[in-house]
Amino acid sequence: MSGSEERATWFRGAGNFRFWTQRGLVALDERSGESYSARNCTFHFDSRVTSMIGGDCTSPAWLAGGGEMGGRMRAKDWSASPLGHPETWSQSVKTAISICLNSRVPIALWLGPELRLVYNDTYIPFLGETKHPAMLGAPGREAWGEIWAAIEPMHNEVAAGRATSVEDVQLFFARRLPREEVYVSWGYSPILAADGVTIEGTFDACTETTAKVVGKRRLATLRDLGTRSPEQRSAEVACRDAAEVLRANPMDIPFAVIYLLDEEGMSARRVAGTRLDDCSTVFPESHSSPAAPRADPGR
Repeated sequence: MSGSEERATWFRGAGNFRFWTQRGLVALDERSGESYSARNCTFHFDSRVTSMIGGDCTSPAWLAGGGEMGGRMRAKDWSASPLGHPETWSQSVKTAISICLNSRVPIALWLGPELRLVYNDTYIPFLGETKHPAMLGAPGREAWGEIWAAIEPMHNEVAAGRATSVEDVQLFFARRLPREEVYVSWGYSPILAADGVTIEGTFDACTETTAKVVGKRRLATLRDLGTRSPEQRSAEVACRDAAEVLRANPMDIPFAVIYLLDEEGMSARRVAGTRLDDCSTVFPESHSSPAAPRADPGR
């Protein structure tokens, strides 16, 4: 269908372009390039948005937009999943998914008895490259096996009809590292069916707070190192005091060894350290430097 065959009036809405045609209201999501219609018709646009072709409606209006994850939700064959085709999902689940996909904060939904995972674009960094996009629609225990022992009790609370939340919880994700230290604040709320009793899933709004928590912890270590009074202390005592401070932060400083050089600068003696049991072969009590080479008078 060319532009001459159908007149269109364009206007811009939040996050998409919209226009009225003889077939109804049509919208084009700016981020995904997907289009959808207010009537039983879908239009597909080329990369220059210069042509459109009518087609069968394959994506319901509540799945419109949503950036990358909106596109993946529409493209996924949900009929092969225990959740079934999206048209069979309850209105409560549809509404939750629409909110999730179009939110600018990280949101995940855990749906059905297996708590299968649906999430939006801003949740993708939680999963990382090793899990995204493979975990879309996967059982929660499979998607987050490494932290399931920590989050399962909270899901049990939701299953009993009670919302729950936590702040700055330490978790270890299998993300950039096999065990990456991460801090997260999140809240779980039940997704209730129309009867107000049946729980169809969990609504999960979350925020990663790793930078805040780790930064505060490291700043505290630096502060404690600086508050030790330097008055009337030998160098050896100062080193031992520093080791005591470092010992209190094993997450950032798994071990530390402090050596003092002698006055000639030719040997070093171990005077303090943290978590150095049976380490004499790795960190000997003293180091001797080889004698400085003499200058060759013939050069």
